[in-house]
Amino acid sequence: MKIYLYFPLLLILLNVLPACKDEVDNPYIDPPECPGRFPDLGDWEYDPLNLESNQYVNALYFGGSGKGVASTFDEIWKTDNDGVKWKKVYDGPVSNLYHIRFSDPDHGFVTGEISSRAYLLTTQNGGMSWDSFYFPAYRTIENISFADSLRGLAVFSDHNYKEYLFKTNDGGRSWEKNAEISPIVYPYANLEIKPSGFGYVLSKGSIFFTEDYGDTWIKTETGISYSRVVQFLDRQTGFIAASKAILKTQDGGLTWDTISHADVDMLHFYSIDEGVSTQITDHWLNYDVVSSCLAFATTYDGGKNWKIGESTSQGILRDANYVGTDLIYGTSYRQEFNLIKIYR
Repeated sequence: MKIYLYFPLLLILLNVLPACKDEVDNPYIDPPECPGRFPDLGDWEYDPLNLESNQYVNALYFGGSGKGVASTFDEIWKTDNDGVKWKKVYDGPVSNLYHIRFSDPDHGFVTGEISSRAYLLTTQNGGMSWDSFYFPAYRTIENISFADSLRGLAVFSDHNYKEYLFKTNDGGRSWEKNAEISPIVYPYANLEIKPSGFGYVLSKGSIFFTEDYGDTWIKTETGISYSRVVQFLDRQTGFIAASKAILKTQDGGLTWDTISHADVDMLHFYSIDEGVSTQITDHWLNYDVVSSCLAFATTYDGGKNWKIGESTSQGILRDANYVGTDLIYGTSYRQEFNLIKIYR
């Protein structure tokens, strides 16, 4: 009896569902023309580098003269010949080594953790040996920046996933929380402290500025609720990569003008006119996962126009280190090589 009752309903559903599917305007169904090979980079060339580790490379630092440091899950490697050969200089127990910062060729810092307890690794000899400092009240260090070998800023995340801004004056051995602007409501807050003492940290809808190494801060409302990257060339001139837009300020963040509607994944300006980015050029749906095509792009007019290279479906840069204006080292998404040197 039930078969006869439900059979007409089944016929109705079979007729209606395909029609409903055809009426849905979904731009992510068919993969675009987006090859998996590493793309042409336009005005830039590249050399693949390879670190012989069975772990993914998370972060790296090159300071010039071919000397560099790279981190994997729980290893740190060092090269003195531009990545041709690497020597392992650290092998646990601290893991999740995701951020590398150097204030000069000798003094470096790597964030990590053990069992959701924050650690900071430091070196005073260019990465040949590392000391560790333990911060059990915090889960991890989300970001870090150093003005010199002693003065730095960091965003610590506690075990309730709240982010707090800290500063150090002793090379990361001890940290002082900034109670005025903590917790930071924007996760993975973008921050930088320059040798001059000028620095900034991104929060949701605002940016905090300092000109005395983090002793005092001034809050500037941006009105931009979602931002991926912020970079200031000086106290007045800065750029933000927001949702499908690049914005520029020339008055210290008080006002922002949209200079491009590019959908940016990575952004870096060398000057007020010249910069590079990786841009999302297309999307498609792959088993309910949105995948992206990315292309490397260069601007010579302050971000208004971009010379865009070939798109790829496998990503370009996961972490980037800029050396001067003509050299970039980065970690790669590729299976065939895990590091890349980009130059012009």
